[in-house]
Amino acid sequence: RETCEGCHWPTKFHGSRFEVEWHYAEDLENTLGVTALRLKIGGLPPGSGRFTGSHWHVSPNVRIRYDALDEKRQKIGRVTLEEEGEEPVVFDRPEHEGEPVLELRTMDCVDCHNRPTHTFDASPVAAVEEALIEGDLKADIPFIREMAPLALDTASIPRDQADEVLEERLHKAYAEHHPDVRMSEETFASVAKTLGSLYRRNIFPKMNVAWGTYPSHLGHPEDTSVHLGCFRCHDDEHKSEDGRVISQDCDLCHEILHMGEPIESLPDWLQALWPKTRPAS
Repeated sequence: RETCEGCHWPTKFHGSRFEVEWHYAEDLENTLGVTALRLKIGGLPPGSGRFTGSHWHVSPNVRIRYDALDEKRQKIGRVTLEEEGEEPVVFDRPEHEGEPVLELRTMDCVDCHNRPTHTFDASPVAAVEEALIEGDLKADIPFIREMAPLALDTASIPRDQADEVLEERLHKAYAEHHPDVRMSEETFASVAKTLGSLYRRNIFPKMNVAWGTYPSHLGHPEDTSVHLGCFRCHDDEHKSEDGRVISQDCDLCHEILHMGEPIESLPDWLQALWPKTRPAS
């Protein structure tokens, strides 16, 4: 709080933000779909006197302490909520009972915003989707959304050999899963060059940096084997003695307006809101 809040004042956060996310399907055409959300940024709405939304956590009237059970703070034990004028509430997850506590921590900004810089793609899937959105990978390549992550799912290739090895892995992935697909060697080489760039941006074998070594805790992933984000605490498993839980209810932090559907299926009122830009690929 002494660092971040020097500029990012919690009392200035309020309202909601419209967010659009793009995703590609694992099919022949790499079908593009869109998810639209109303993110409840929250904070202190003018005149309300009470913090709301995801930034409720930083209310000066609230203190949240938790037991970190591992160095990356992915596994959370007891959580204690202390709210001004209220009795403290302790949420335990029974399966963690008796595990050694590495740190008793008071929650602050970096418990969610832990990767403001030096960001890494969370997984090969995340890296490939971003490359498709930016146009570095072309969505007209058959099954590329499905095959590219299979080739990229490694962290043992020497960085200076990445392009060549990934091209071999890409050939193998297509031969195994889609042997009927025919692509030119130029296409394979071009895709492998892009995958090599993604690999070198995220993987540093000599420094033991692989996919997921330094996860972001902001938000939550579809694949919880990568990292947990909000679900570290919001798991419906942390319970108090009076039966309350730290909820995993989606509507706490966002309202889903449209989920993973083709752009053409967006209702008229939503098309009027979303940015008139789309992925380059």
